[in-house]
Amino acid sequence: MTPSNFYSLSDVRRGLVHFAVGRPVARFLRVAIILMIVQALDLAAYGTYLALEASVQIVLAALAAFVMVPAR
Repeated sequence: MTPSNFYSLSDVRRGLVHFAVGRPVARFLRVAIILMIVQALDLAAYGTYLALEASVQIVLAALAAFVMVPAR
């Protein structure tokens, strides 16, 4: 592939189609998985699950903040 063909119109269109289809599919699957988790767990277990999930997100955000520090 030559450098002038890195971003051809057909590649851009194909990427946009994958993006436009992939995002709603991923969103639907995420909601379906959450609904299955909600139905499988009782109230106390679901509360624990949410607390652990929030903790993981906070830790990942903190790690990303330290990793994304620009080099000097």
